[in-house]
Amino acid sequence: MKTEKDGDTLLVKPYKRFYYSSAIFAGVFFFLLYKTATLFFPQIADIYFFKISDSYIDIKFMLIAIVIIGFIGAFLQAETVRFLNEYRISDDQIVVKQGLFKNETIIPVNGRLLITSRQNVIDYLLGLVNIELEADGDSSSPEAVLLHVPTWVFNDLTKRKRNKDYY
Repeated sequence: MKTEKDGDTLLVKPYKRFYYSSAIFAGVFFFLLYKTATLFFPQIADIYFFKISDSYIDIKFMLIAIVIIGFIGAFLQAETVRFLNEYRISDDQIVVKQGLFKNETIIPVNGRLLITSRQNVIDYLLGLVNIELEADGDSSSPEAVLLHVPTWVFNDLTKRKRNKDYY
């Protein structure tokens, strides 16, 4: 997690360990699925796991290869998201830079700013949150989404909004 403080301005980048944790979770899930199938349903496991190859060792190598490919994909996704997203939070505005060409969205922090958070299970376990910023109460879609930032950033952002004069 890269966070820099320049006066009252925070520079926040997405938390890349989320993607690695997702890969670990997927690997553990497939391993448990495989073990459950071989333990409780040997005939079904024989059809789905063992008919793919002739030996048991090939199945283990295939599962290891799936986990390794998952980690490579998680690494590429994490580095891409961190490279393409940058968030600057100050007392009067939030600057969101997203995309290859760093398209910049400036959202003023005022009384009409709606700040919502969303978490999935992995986000919750890692203490992360996705923050949706909606200016002027337009409920069609959020102006910006801050991906996989720590919950303290959400708390800091809501505190800055509360401390701000609304009019």
